[in-house]
Amino acid sequence: MTAPLPKLTLGQLRLLLAAVETGSVGAAARRLGLTQSGASQALAALERGLGVELLVRTRGGVTATAIAEALLADAADAVAAVDRIAARARAASGRPERPLRIAAIPSIAERALPGWCRRLRQLAPTLVTGAFEGGHGEVGDWIARGLADIAVTSVVPEGLASVALRPEALLVVGRRDDPDLRPASLPVAVLARRPLVLAGGCEPVVEPLLGGGAVPRTGDITTAGLATALEMVRQGQGLTLFAETSFPRDDLDGLTIRPLDPPVTRTLHLVFRAETAEAGVVDLLLRVLEDEGWRAAGHKPD
Repeated sequence: MTAPLPKLTLGQLRLLLAAVETGSVGAAARRLGLTQSGASQALAALERGLGVELLVRTRGGVTATAIAEALLADAADAVAAVDRIAARARAASGRPERPLRIAAIPSIAERALPGWCRRLRQLAPTLVTGAFEGGHGEVGDWIARGLADIAVTSVVPEGLASVALRPEALLVVGRRDDPDLRPASLPVAVLARRPLVLAGGCEPVVEPLLGGGAVPRTGDITTAGLATALEMVRQGQGLTLFAETSFPRDDLDGLTIRPLDPPVTRTLHLVFRAETAEAGVVDLLLRVLEDEGWRAAGHKPD
């Protein structure tokens, strides 16, 4: 008599793969948009269904047991196969795909992302895209919680995949009559003494430049958008920083730009979950970014 097959779900297999990859049930839950208690219960149910222990749980996280290691390749193949079946069924039925949700920091969302989305639609005419705008820390968190598919940010949350884009120089923007900006460049030490107008949640990029928050700063201003930051600079509220490729050079009335001394760069990353990469959309976006000069061809995810 044949023994009954264990009851497995695709969600359980995705969760097992994520837990082993991240070394944490909590990180796996965030990646898949679950609560930690729900993820723990799902993994426990998977172990009961299979009749084996799959994860060794310690205070430092989780690791795969020997039997789990033996099952991971088959689990990954099963998940990929189901995703392919679903994609082909959608294509055959003519049903619209769920939009590819791209989250980006304001400078990219306003100045680069619209062109990227147009190019994506040229390469994949049936692809629907949706754009979200948020700060460096916010957009990565949206990926971890399953609220977006790909993020463009300099902050990579633990447990998520990422691909580094090319470094960009950071430039200082201030009033044309600002005496500190008369020289050809602005020393970082001088920048650290000046109040800053920080646009769009760029604090994670600026704080390391200014000493990592070791000395409290009380005069800085945070704005939601780039236009507001520039207007505040015009009104003498402080200096601001922009990346070289995303600076709004059509909005320089009354302002001037200077590089930092020594030069300072930021590196943006594409941040995504493993299943997003498996669907092929990350490779498609990387092709667009290579064409646009944002990334060297042939580089692999970090």
